Amino acid sequence: MRPPFRPHFGSDAELDAFLRGTFREIYDAVHDGDGSMAECLAPVRERHPDVAHLIDIYEHNWAGFITGVMEETVLIVRELHARGVALYGVTNWPAQVWPPQRLMPEQAEAYAFLDLFRDVWVSGEHKVRKPDPESYRAALRRFGLAAEEAVFVDDSAANVAAAEALGIASIRFRDAQTLRRDLEMAGLL
Repeated sequence: MRPPFRPHFGSDAELDAFLRGTFREIYDAVHDGDGSMAECLAPVRERHPDVAHLIDIYEHNWAGFITGVMEETVLIVRELHARGVALYGVTNWPAQVWPPQRLMPEQAEAYAFLDLFRDVWVSGEHKVRKPDPESYRAALRRFGLAAEEAVFVDDSAANVAAAEALGIASIRFRDAQTLRRDLEMAGLL
């Protein structure tokens, strides 16, 4: 979230304060709203006219917040798929901008790996996010899986802990090399 906003702040401390405060409100409004980004953000604009230009950046340049795919990790996803491992996703992503290639058709090929997933549970469609236990339960129900049939991978310690608390084997993502090793130990690669 930092690069598009960075030029608008005098210091990293000011940017960090914005990201922890008003930006959470911006993100939550879009994530939890049912309308377009403009409709969801209108009340936030009214409450925070002083940062309307930052709200505009988020609304109109949403793709600028996506830093791109992690090629080594995408290779792992492709290998899992080639081995016949059923792939499912659980993402904390606003519904208005899912899937990302819809916003970035020029990068559709880079995001084509998302088509390898049998299904993706998008939190913005359900208004509940990881690490809320209901997000995992709802995703498992939708995918037709029991907790013990799944392996969850996420970069957030809180998300991993929440999945583990529900009996889902979990791997904390740190980098592609470590993920590969962890998946090999789990017998998936």
